[in-house]
This record gives sequence, C-alpha cells and structure tokens, in this order.
Amino acid sequence: QAQWSWRQVDLRCLNHVLRKTDTIASGCLAGPQYMVQLRTGIVLFTERENHSLRSFNLETNEVTTIIGRRSQQLGQGNHGHRDGVCKDAWLNRPRGLSVFGNGHVVVADYGNHCIRMISPSLSKIETIAGNPQPGTTDGDGRKATFRGPSDVLVLDDKRILVADDLSGTLRLIVKEGAGWKVKTVAGSGKPGHLDGKGKDAMLASPQALCRLNKTQVLVADTNNNCIRMLDLQT
Repeated sequence: QAQWSWRQVDLRCLNHVLRKTDTIASGCLAGPQYMVQLRTGIVLFTERENHSLRSFNLETNEVTTIIGRRSQQLGQGNHGHRDGVCKDAWLNRPRGLSVFGNGHVVVADYGNHCIRMISPSLSKIETIAGNPQPGTTDGDGRKATFRGPSDVLVLDDKRILVADDLSGTLRLIVKEGAGWKVKTVAGSGKPGHLDGKGKDAMLASPQALCRLNKTQVLVADTNNNCIRMLDLQT
C-alpha cells in the first residue's frame, strides 16, 4: 500500500512563508486556483481573488509575485486587462496554467475572457486570443471571444486547448504564421449533456483538462457532474 507524506513546507504553510518572503504582496493567499511546475522546478500558481500569478521555489521556500499587486484589504488587488511588462500588467481572476516546451506559460484569464501568454523569463505578458468582451465567436486571435475560460492545455508547439466554462465549449487555439486562430471543437454553446461530434455535443461548465494520451483529453464537466473524454482525432 502506498505511503503518503507531506513536506514540512506545503500549501498549508504557504501563507506563513508568503508573509516572510513576498515583500510585494505580503499577507495571506486569497483563492489560489491552478498550479504548474516549470522545468526549473519553480511552481507557478494563480490566485483568483488577488488577481495575481505567483511563483513558489520549493528549495528556498521563496514566494514571488510575478503579476498582480494586492491592496491592504485581502482579495482587493488591482484587476483589469493590461499587457506588457509583468510587474505592471493586470489579470482578472486568472485560473488555468500550461507550459510550452520552449518555456512560454499560457494563462486562462477567466475574468478578462481571454488567453494570455507569458515569456519564459516571466517578464512580459501578451494576449494571444480573446478580449475583455465575452462571447463565443471563432476567428483570428484577439478578434475571437471567450466566456470565462477556466483551463488551458498545451497540446504541442502550435496548439492550445481551452475549457471555456461559461459558454460550455472546448476551444482550440492554433498557431498560424505570426498569429493565432480560435475554433470550437466541442459544445453547442448551450448547457446540457450530450455526447457527439463537435458542436453537436453539449457540456455544462467544463472547468479542467487533463492529457490522457496523444489523442485523448479528459474534461471535468462540472455542472454535469461527470468526466468526459475528447478525442482529438474525430
């Protein structure tokens, strides 16, 4: 039988670590959501209520704010949509994270209804798809629209799968030339439960994605209380 153990410094202790090491955003966490580990060993996590992206060094126990600056009131950090240098950028209730092989980090910016990309050095951020206007329109990069993207999954060096929570759809972002294009690969845009192909299928609040193998992805279909499987080849 497997034996489970916890390190002395784990997520239960992270608030204590944060108060000691993070001078930019000292204080408790507020709604940490999704995490991903970089090749360097650093763990990135999104913090919903403080509208921030932070890193946690497992070796030194250092927590650093990459994007976001909270106010003196817990959960009242600056939020909005601003690209550029990370220390000056804004997020709005960020959720899912995924990483390209070249080190670029993809963020599902839930409250801004868009997908953002951060440079491998964690110094700059840009919006690659969607904009703060919610919708379900496919098309070119920032002209396309999302409604509360909850999770992202990098499939390869040219494709990102998105769980678009409030639209009840799965969207695919594909690199084309210097830009990106968005298309809906599953979901009708209306909540429900129906298996099928493409827009004939129905989901209700898809919120998390997990790569099962080269062609199949598991989807947490939250409001349907079930786990669905997307076949990328059909």
